[in-house]
Amino acid sequence: TLESVDNLDSAEKYFRKALALIPEAEPGRKRLVQRISNLELRRTALENQKKAKAGNTANTATNNLPMSPQELKQFYKTQALDQLKQVTANAMEADKSENNNRFQEWLNLANLELQAELPDQAFAHATTALERYDDRNNYAGFKTPLLTAASANSLASLGHYTQGESLLKQALRKSETLYGYNSTSYYAQLAQLVSFYFEQGKTDIGFSTLDRLCDVSPRILELSSFQGEAESACQTLTRCASRLASKGKGDIAEKILQKMLTNQEKFLEKDDQRIADLILALADTAITQKKYDQAEELIVRAAKIYILYVGKYNLHSATGGRYEQL
Repeated sequence: TLESVDNLDSAEKYFRKALALIPEAEPGRKRLVQRISNLELRRTALENQKKAKAGNTANTATNNLPMSPQELKQFYKTQALDQLKQVTANAMEADKSENNNRFQEWLNLANLELQAELPDQAFAHATTALERYDDRNNYAGFKTPLLTAASANSLASLGHYTQGESLLKQALRKSETLYGYNSTSYYAQLAQLVSFYFEQGKTDIGFSTLDRLCDVSPRILELSSFQGEAESACQTLTRCASRLASKGKGDIAEKILQKMLTNQEKFLEKDDQRIADLILALADTAITQKKYDQAEELIVRAAKIYILYVGKYNLHSATGGRYEQL
């Protein structure tokens, strides 16, 4: 994953950790050594691109030095600035032709402007994208939410928290207008706002907004997409809790998941697989906090549902190997 976003130093660190665990005779070791070697080639290519853009293509030893995180950030910013003219033209052309991609074209422009660290333009064009969205412009079928917390978090990281919150609230109003207050789409968008609050450290308003979701049946919170990806409110909140736990906020993550579990136990049968899935998420959070006894209890509890009612045939398959790892 780190390699795919050109975070090469971190990728190499984990590759070398894996390499130390693989026996000399294992065929996978040779492939991993090659991947580490490929990182060096990629690193050199990125550095040369950066030097070329700065008007300095001299082939010196310094050209092959790895970029620092700040240099890498600047490289992507420069790339984004170079692409702005074309992506702006794409958005304008989509507007003229009123084609079904115009929402996405304006959103692409806004995301590129965030990468270029142009928050005011990004906010304006993300707002334009939401204005362009309607059932006819729903370019990927039933694809929700309209706007993810990632864009809002990027705005907040650039010192524009209020604009990030405003964007998600605009998307929420749009979902309500198009699909209704009690729709799956509305709640999927509301979950993005909850995620934003927690990731920005606004826990009080995060929990008060989460309570609105916890009054709704999990069956309404679910969604399926017949074309393109779709993320339900439950999936958004579970992933948010996982990220919080990985950042040392396991107590908040546990409280989020426990509220969700209480909601599911209120509306679903006790042997529903969705309950087991959430119990395992709680177990993962407990492991992150090194609460191993609590994690074991949760893993066994989930396994009983999987084995008895879902058809998993043993403890290993029922818990994805967690019990042995614990």
